[in-house]
Amino acid sequence: MFLSVIIPVYNAEKYLNDCIDSVLSQNFADFELILINDGSTDSSGDICEKYVLSDNRIKAIHQKNDGVSSARNNGLKHASGKYVCFIDADDYILPGYFESIYKAFSEKSYNIVMHYKNAGNYVFNGYKDFIKSKFYFNITPFYVFDRIFLQENDILFPTGITHSEDHAFLIKSIVSSSTIKVIDNSYYVIRYNRESATRRQLTHKASDSHIEALLDIIKYCNKKSIDDAFLYKRVMQGTFHYFILLLKIRHKNFSYNHAKCSFIDFLLKVAEIKPDAVRNSQIFIAKHLFFILFPYYVFKRIKNHNKL
Repeated sequence: MFLSVIIPVYNAEKYLNDCIDSVLSQNFADFELILINDGSTDSSGDICEKYVLSDNRIKAIHQKNDGVSSARNNGLKHASGKYVCFIDADDYILPGYFESIYKAFSEKSYNIVMHYKNAGNYVFNGYKDFIKSKFYFNITPFYVFDRIFLQENDILFPTGITHSEDHAFLIKSIVSSSTIKVIDNSYYVIRYNRESATRRQLTHKASDSHIEALLDIIKYCNKKSIDDAFLYKRVMQGTFHYFILLLKIRHKNFSYNHAKCSFIDFLLKVAEIKPDAVRNSQIFIAKHLFFILFPYYVFKRIKNHNKL
């Protein structure tokens, strides 16, 4: 079998039919569809079972609610295709999607094929140039993976977190890859604005999840003896910029003190795992601590004093 399509499902009754129908309407038929019902409390589970009865390529697996990472990992466990992709239950794909993936993998045994609108066509031999390029997006459905490649490199989604699990999974996949193909493909349709959704969900729990995801990346790279100063610096910078975003938008559910404590805690944990990652980024960290966080802290103190 060429392709395993994994759709994690949680209370998605409004869009699930459209999502599944978009998969079944593909002209390319050499695939299996794995629906992971993650403890839905609406009719999503019944919808999954309805489709199982209509097409023998469909599997429905029901689990207790444990999050999208757990659902995707469960899908990987039951997948049998040579390649694997993920579709979110509230998104859908246009006709021609599977054919474009098949064409890309027919050229060569790539570890990963990344598809995106107006991306052009490129091949990267190794992760370093890809990480530095404009093509990296931390949205898992924009990628298709060699399933055995994922297995051999022990690549799974980090569980127990609510944010940034895509980023952790993708970075672990990319740094383990030897060949990445980028293709121009506009067949995947995101139904809503993910950035807006992220802004609505900015909480202390979200920031803690982001830290856990980044620590998962650093632990994985350290375990695989990947010693790349640029990669670790990129992770450190990404973390800092994330907290700056939280502070700048002044979200009601997020406080300066939590950002400060979380970032310092992150640095201490990274130092335990990979001391060089902190040392190589210390100039960047020091500069931003002084020029961004310190003025923001002063501004907050003055504002609070004026309220008295």
